[in-house]
Formats: sequence, structure tokens, C-alpha cells
Amino acid sequence: MENQSTIDRLTRILESEEASEELTAIPADTYVRLSNYAQKLRATTGSGNEDVPGRLAKKQLWLMEVMTRRLLQVRA
Repeated sequence: MENQSTIDRLTRILESEEASEELTAIPADTYVRLSNYAQKLRATTGSGNEDVPGRLAKKQLWLMEVMTRRLLQVRA
């Protein structure tokens, strides 16, 4: 999972999980990769970075956090 493919993959996993009545198998390293990517995004948004790439990174981080929380809720 890198860059936009991280969000795409998370989207596919979440959609699959929500469509199924039973837990679906997800790659074992999913949460680790999401965490690593979130750390990279946070580094981009640090120090009050308010330029366009910084704002986009913040939005992407927010989207990832919302989707990851939803995935955890559905799986719980």
C-alpha cells in the first residue's frame, strides 16, 4: 500500500467488510501499513504546513482515520 493505493485498498477492504455478513480475511499487515502511511502524512502536515500539499495531506489523513475507525467498528 503506497500513496493513493493505500486509500483505494482501504476503501476496497471496508466495502467488502460492510457487504459481508461475516468477517472477511484481510492481509495481516493492513493496520501496520495504514499506520506507517499515516505517520508519513503526519510528517507532511507538521509545523503548521498550510500550503496546498499540506492541506491535501491533512484531508487524506482525516479520510484514512475515518475509514479505519469504521473498519474497526464493523469488524468488532
